[in-house]
Amino acid sequence: MLAHQEKWDGTGYPNGLRGEEIPLGARLFMIADTFDALTSDRPYRMGRPYEAARKIIEEEYGKQFDPQAVAAFIAVPAEEWMQIRARVMTEIEKRHNAGKTVEPIIKLEDE
Repeated sequence: MLAHQEKWDGTGYPNGLRGEEIPLGARLFMIADTFDALTSDRPYRMGRPYEAARKIIEEEYGKQFDPQAVAAFIAVPAEEWMQIRARVMTEIEKRHNAGKTVEPIIKLEDE
């Protein structure tokens, strides 16, 4: 997704898009990708807890992220995010153990 590195305030790349110039799917993906990156373990660090990730996303409201998308993210209770994450991780593990290539669990339309 080319536009997922754009930022709401226009300081992103590759095209310096701002606000609603950024396709909606990319605006939503930015938050999901950031949340996943922050909460997932990496070889060089442990994932951060939900509350820490939420705070970082909230701090980028209107800067990196679409304010309405942040409001929608925040409206989902923490327990529900943890349930979603557990289901996704279970599915990834199941596919990995089956020797299959992991395909996207959620597919977005091309923009």
